[in-house]
Amino acid sequence: MHKNKTLDNCINCRRLKGQAQRVIKNTAREYWQDYCSTLDRSTKLTTVWRMAKKMNRVSSESKIKNLSVNGCKIETNESKAEIFAKTFSDINSNKNHNTNFLRRKQDIESNHTHLFANTCSDSSNTDHLNSLNKAFELHELRRALRDIKKHSAPGAYRISYAMLQKLPKCSIKVVLKVYNQIWLNDDFPVSWRHSVVLPLLKPGKDPLNPASYRPISLTPTLCKLMEKMVTTRLTYFVEKKTIFSLTSSAVFARVVTQ
Repeated sequence: MHKNKTLDNCINCRRLKGQAQRVIKNTAREYWQDYCSTLDRSTKLTTVWRMAKKMNRVSSESKIKNLSVNGCKIETNESKAEIFAKTFSDINSNKNHNTNFLRRKQDIESNHTHLFANTCSDSSNTDHLNSLNKAFELHELRRALRDIKKHSAPGAYRISYAMLQKLPKCSIKVVLKVYNQIWLNDDFPVSWRHSVVLPLLKPGKDPLNPASYRPISLTPTLCKLMEKMVTTRLTYFVEKKTIFSLTSSAVFARVVTQ
Protein backbone atom coordinates (compact mmCIF):
# COMPACT_ATOMS: atom_id res chain seq x y z
CA MET A 1 0.00 0.00 0.00
CA HIS A 2 2.88 2.40 0.77
CA LYS A 3 4.41 1.70 -2.63
CA ASN A 4 1.14 1.92 -4.54
CA LYS A 5 -1.72 3.65 -2.71
CA THR A 6 -4.56 2.44 -4.86
CA LEU A 7 -8.08 1.98 -3.51
CA ASP A 8 -7.84 -1.82 -3.67
CA ASN A 9 -4.51 -1.85 -1.82
CA CYS A 10 -5.86 0.46 0.92
CA ILE A 11 -8.97 -1.72 1.40
CA ASN A 12 -6.90 -4.91 1.44
CA CYS A 13 -4.40 -3.41 3.94
CA ARG A 14 -7.17 -2.35 6.33
CA ARG A 15 -8.81 -5.76 6.05
CA LEU A 16 -5.59 -7.63 6.80
CA LYS A 17 -4.77 -5.23 9.65
CA GLY A 18 -8.16 -5.92 11.21
CA GLN A 19 -7.60 -9.67 10.90
CA ALA A 20 -4.19 -9.38 12.57
CA GLN A 21 -5.63 -7.36 15.45
CA ARG A 22 -8.38 -9.94 16.00
CA VAL A 23 -5.85 -12.78 16.01
CA ILE A 24 -3.62 -10.97 18.52
CA LYS A 25 -6.58 -10.12 20.76
CA ASN A 26 -8.03 -13.64 20.69
CA THR A 27 -4.62 -15.23 21.27
CA ALA A 28 -3.92 -12.91 24.21
CA ARG A 29 -7.32 -13.79 25.73
CA GLU A 30 -6.72 -17.53 25.33
CA TYR A 31 -3.22 -17.25 26.78
CA TRP A 32 -4.50 -15.30 29.79
CA GLN A 33 -7.25 -17.85 30.42
CA ASP A 34 -4.75 -20.72 30.20
CA TYR A 35 -2.41 -18.87 32.57
CA CYS A 36 -5.19 -18.20 35.09
CA SER A 37 -6.11 -21.89 35.07
CA THR A 38 -2.63 -22.69 36.43
CA LEU A 39 -2.97 -20.36 39.43
CA ASP A 40 -3.63 -21.71 42.91
CA ARG A 41 -3.14 -20.67 46.53
CA SER A 42 0.61 -21.28 46.32
CA THR A 43 1.11 -18.89 43.38
CA LYS A 44 3.07 -15.78 44.31
CA LEU A 45 1.29 -12.50 43.69
CA THR A 46 4.43 -10.97 42.19
CA THR A 47 4.39 -13.48 39.33
CA VAL A 48 0.77 -12.59 38.53
CA TRP A 49 1.54 -8.86 38.44
CA ARG A 50 4.62 -9.49 36.32
CA MET A 51 2.56 -11.40 33.77
CA ALA A 52 -0.16 -8.73 33.76
CA LYS A 53 2.44 -6.03 33.09
CA LYS A 54 3.94 -8.04 30.25
CA MET A 55 0.57 -8.50 28.59
CA ASN A 56 -0.12 -4.78 28.92
CA ARG A 57 3.31 -4.04 27.45
CA VAL A 58 4.46 -2.27 30.59
CA SER A 59 8.23 -2.50 30.89
CA SER A 60 10.49 -1.11 33.58
CA GLU A 61 13.34 1.25 32.78
CA SER A 62 16.45 -0.92 32.50
CA LYS A 63 18.99 1.83 31.76
CA ILE A 64 20.87 3.11 34.79
CA LYS A 65 20.64 6.88 35.04
CA ASN A 66 23.49 9.09 36.17
CA LEU A 67 24.59 8.53 39.77
CA SER A 68 25.63 11.05 42.37
CA VAL A 69 28.37 10.36 44.94
CA ASN A 70 29.40 13.10 47.38
CA GLY A 71 27.90 15.71 45.08
CA CYS A 72 29.79 14.46 42.02
CA LYS A 73 27.89 13.14 39.02
CA ILE A 74 28.85 9.72 37.66
CA GLU A 75 27.98 9.62 33.97
CA THR A 76 30.14 7.05 32.15
CA ASN A 77 29.25 3.35 32.24
CA GLU A 78 32.75 2.42 33.40
CA SER A 79 32.54 4.82 36.36
CA LYS A 80 29.07 3.53 37.24
CA ALA A 81 30.36 -0.04 37.22
CA GLU A 82 33.22 0.87 39.57
CA ILE A 83 30.86 2.68 41.97
CA PHE A 84 28.42 -0.25 42.03
CA ALA A 85 31.27 -2.72 42.57
CA LYS A 86 32.54 -0.76 45.58
CA THR A 87 29.03 -0.26 47.00
CA PHE A 88 28.06 -3.92 46.73
CA SER A 89 31.44 -5.00 48.10
CA ASP A 90 31.03 -2.78 51.16
CA ILE A 91 27.54 -4.10 51.80
CA ASN A 92 28.79 -7.72 51.88
CA SER A 93 31.95 -7.01 53.87
CA ASN A 94 32.37 -7.82 57.55
CA LYS A 95 32.24 -4.15 58.53
CA ASN A 96 28.59 -4.06 57.48
CA HIS A 97 27.61 -6.94 59.79
CA ASN A 98 26.36 -6.31 63.28
CA THR A 99 28.31 -7.27 66.38
CA ASN A 100 26.17 -10.31 67.22
CA PHE A 101 26.66 -11.85 63.79
CA LEU A 102 30.43 -11.28 63.84
CA ARG A 103 30.68 -12.77 67.33
CA ARG A 104 28.69 -15.82 66.25
CA LYS A 105 30.78 -16.22 63.11
CA GLN A 106 34.02 -16.09 65.10
CA ASP A 107 32.66 -18.64 67.57
CA ILE A 108 31.80 -21.07 64.78
CA GLU A 109 35.18 -20.71 63.11
CA SER A 110 37.05 -21.10 66.42
CA ASN A 111 35.04 -23.72 68.32
CA HIS A 112 33.59 -25.82 65.52
CA THR A 113 36.64 -26.41 63.37
CA HIS A 114 35.65 -30.06 62.91
CA LEU A 115 32.85 -28.87 60.63
CA PHE A 116 35.37 -27.45 58.17
CA ALA A 117 38.10 -30.08 58.46
CA ASN A 118 38.60 -32.68 55.74
CA THR A 119 39.80 -35.27 58.26
CA CYS A 120 38.90 -35.94 61.85
CA SER A 121 40.04 -38.51 64.41
CA ASP A 122 36.60 -38.85 66.00
CA SER A 123 34.79 -41.72 64.29
CA SER A 124 31.34 -40.13 64.75
CA ASN A 125 32.50 -36.87 63.22
CA THR A 126 34.19 -38.82 60.43
CA ASP A 127 30.87 -40.48 59.65
CA HIS A 128 29.21 -37.07 59.59
CA LEU A 129 31.80 -35.74 57.16
CA ASN A 130 31.47 -38.82 54.98
CA SER A 131 27.74 -38.27 54.74
CA LEU A 132 28.39 -34.71 53.63
CA ASN A 133 31.13 -35.54 51.14
CA LYS A 134 29.56 -38.58 49.52
CA ALA A 135 28.42 -38.53 45.90
CA PHE A 136 25.07 -36.98 45.11
CA GLU A 137 22.20 -39.32 44.35
CA LEU A 138 19.57 -39.05 41.65
CA HIS A 139 16.77 -38.16 44.07
CA GLU A 140 18.75 -35.14 45.30
CA LEU A 141 19.07 -33.80 41.76
CA ARG A 142 15.39 -34.44 41.03
CA ARG A 143 14.36 -32.62 44.20
CA ALA A 144 16.52 -29.62 43.27
CA LEU A 145 14.97 -29.57 39.79
CA ARG A 146 11.51 -29.67 41.34
CA ASP A 147 12.16 -26.81 43.78
CA ILE A 148 13.96 -24.35 41.50
CA LYS A 149 12.36 -21.14 40.26
CA LYS A 150 11.28 -21.82 36.70
CA HIS A 151 11.40 -18.19 35.56
CA SER A 152 14.87 -17.37 36.88
CA ALA A 153 17.40 -15.85 34.48
CA PRO A 154 19.42 -18.53 32.64
CA GLY A 155 22.82 -16.81 32.84
CA ALA A 156 25.62 -16.72 30.28
CA TYR A 157 25.06 -20.29 28.99
CA ARG A 158 21.45 -19.46 28.04
CA ILE A 159 20.31 -22.77 29.52
CA SER A 160 16.98 -22.18 31.25
CA TYR A 161 15.55 -24.21 34.13
CA ALA A 162 12.70 -25.26 31.84
CA MET A 163 15.25 -26.96 29.58
CA LEU A 164 16.77 -28.83 32.52
CA GLN A 165 13.37 -29.92 33.82
CA LYS A 166 12.46 -31.35 30.41
CA LEU A 167 15.60 -33.48 30.14
CA PRO A 168 15.05 -37.23 29.73
CA LYS A 169 16.25 -39.60 32.41
CA CYS A 170 19.43 -40.54 30.53
CA SER A 171 20.44 -36.87 30.22
CA ILE A 172 19.70 -36.19 33.89
CA LYS A 173 22.05 -39.03 34.79
CA VAL A 174 24.75 -37.38 32.68
CA VAL A 175 24.26 -34.10 34.57
CA LEU A 176 24.46 -36.00 37.87
CA LYS A 177 27.69 -37.65 36.74
CA VAL A 178 29.21 -34.25 35.94
CA TYR A 179 28.15 -32.89 39.35
CA ASN A 180 29.71 -35.84 41.17
CA GLN A 181 32.95 -35.45 39.23
CA ILE A 182 33.07 -31.82 40.35
CA TRP A 183 32.10 -32.66 43.92
CA LEU A 184 34.36 -35.67 44.50
CA ASN A 185 37.42 -34.43 42.60
CA ASP A 186 37.21 -30.82 43.77
CA ASP A 187 37.23 -29.76 40.13
CA PHE A 188 35.04 -26.67 40.20
CA PRO A 189 34.70 -25.03 36.73
CA VAL A 190 36.49 -21.72 36.47
CA SER A 191 33.64 -20.17 34.47
CA TRP A 192 31.25 -20.85 37.36
CA ARG A 193 33.30 -18.58 39.60
CA HIS A 194 32.28 -15.55 37.54
CA SER A 195 28.87 -14.02 37.05
CA VAL A 196 27.22 -10.98 35.52
CA VAL A 197 25.94 -8.62 38.23
CA LEU A 198 23.00 -6.39 37.32
CA PRO A 199 21.91 -3.52 39.62
CA LEU A 200 18.14 -3.21 40.09
CA LEU A 201 16.58 -0.13 41.64
CA LYS A 202 14.69 -0.78 44.87
CA PRO A 203 11.06 0.43 44.89
CA GLY A 204 10.70 4.02 46.07
CA LYS A 205 14.45 4.63 46.36
CA ASP A 206 16.53 7.49 44.98
CA PRO A 207 17.90 6.43 41.56
CA LEU A 208 20.91 8.76 42.00
CA ASN A 209 22.15 6.92 45.10
CA PRO A 210 24.22 3.75 44.37
CA ALA A 211 22.98 2.22 47.64
CA SER A 212 19.42 2.33 46.28
CA TYR A 213 20.18 -0.62 44.00
CA ARG A 214 20.32 -4.30 44.82
CA PRO A 215 22.62 -6.66 42.90
CA ILE A 216 21.29 -9.56 40.87
CA SER A 217 23.94 -12.13 40.05
CA LEU A 218 23.38 -13.97 36.77
CA THR A 219 25.23 -17.26 37.18
CA PRO A 220 24.74 -20.35 34.98
CA THR A 221 21.69 -22.42 35.90
CA LEU A 222 23.85 -25.55 36.07
CA CYS A 223 25.93 -23.86 38.76
CA LYS A 224 22.90 -22.66 40.73
CA LEU A 225 21.31 -26.09 40.51
CA MET A 226 24.36 -27.70 42.09
CA GLU A 227 24.50 -24.95 44.74
CA LYS A 228 20.91 -25.80 45.65
CA MET A 229 21.82 -29.46 46.09
CA VAL A 230 24.73 -28.52 48.37
CA THR A 231 22.58 -26.11 50.38
CA THR A 232 19.87 -28.74 50.88
CA ARG A 233 22.41 -31.28 52.08
CA LEU A 234 24.04 -28.81 54.50
CA THR A 235 20.69 -27.70 55.89
CA TYR A 236 19.59 -31.29 56.46
CA PHE A 237 22.93 -32.10 58.11
CA VAL A 238 23.02 -29.24 60.63
CA GLU A 239 19.36 -29.70 61.57
CA LYS A 240 19.42 -33.49 61.89
CA LYS A 241 22.59 -33.47 63.98
CA THR A 242 21.22 -30.54 66.04
CA ILE A 243 24.50 -28.71 65.51
CA PHE A 244 22.66 -25.41 65.19
CA SER A 245 19.17 -24.16 65.70
CA LEU A 246 17.01 -23.22 62.71
CA THR A 247 17.94 -19.56 63.11
CA SER A 248 21.63 -20.38 63.30
CA SER A 249 21.55 -22.48 60.13
CA ALA A 250 21.55 -19.33 58.04
CA VAL A 251 24.63 -18.12 59.91
CA PHE A 252 26.36 -21.45 59.28
CA ALA A 253 25.54 -21.29 55.56
CA ARG A 254 26.94 -17.77 55.27
CA VAL A 255 30.15 -18.75 57.08
CA VAL A 256 30.67 -21.80 54.86
CA THR A 257 30.08 -19.70 51.76
CA GLN A 258 32.58 -17.06 52.85
